[in-house]
Amino acid sequence: KPADISDPSDEDDLPPVATEAELSQCETLRAAAHAALTSNGMEPLEDTALPLFTREALVRYLRARKSISASTAMMVASAKWRKEYDLSQKLKEWQEDASPEAQALRASWPCGVFSVDHRGCPVYYARYGNIDLAALEKAYGFDRILKLALTEQRQIEEGLLKASRAAGKHLVQVVCVADFDGMQWT
Repeated sequence: KPADISDPSDEDDLPPVATEAELSQCETLRAAAHAALTSNGMEPLEDTALPLFTREALVRYLRARKSISASTAMMVASAKWRKEYDLSQKLKEWQEDASPEAQALRASWPCGVFSVDHRGCPVYYARYGNIDLAALEKAYGFDRILKLALTEQRQIEEGLLKASRAAGKHLVQVVCVADFDGMQWT
């Protein structure tokens, strides 16, 4: 049974590295997002929405937007997308995809977690300048590219959680190096 979003009891509910102001706004955002999802006919405790209600996720949404209402709208949009896309199923499909196309995409994808920083958090290196997205999409399909990118995001989240457990606090953010050298709009 999922934990109540107003009283997280997950063993990984570590205190996030955040300002007092951010922490004080977490409960306001949590309540606003819960009410907005409920009024939109979604169950906030569904597996697709529940990860959005951790304190570290709430801090990220607060940092991403300038107001509680904008952060709430962003959370609702994310929860709806996760449900409509069937995120868990798509990630499972990608794990099980051993097709020649999937293997070729994995081999040619120039991005990924390549190390950890001094805190033990993942460092993601995105060599976007080396990607011809149009060619990759044509060869392998947009859905595979999206599944690959989402799988990498999940790997980042798992690495961040591992580092956070070791630190005894949720470190919230990772380093992402984006290399755009050679990038073309085509």
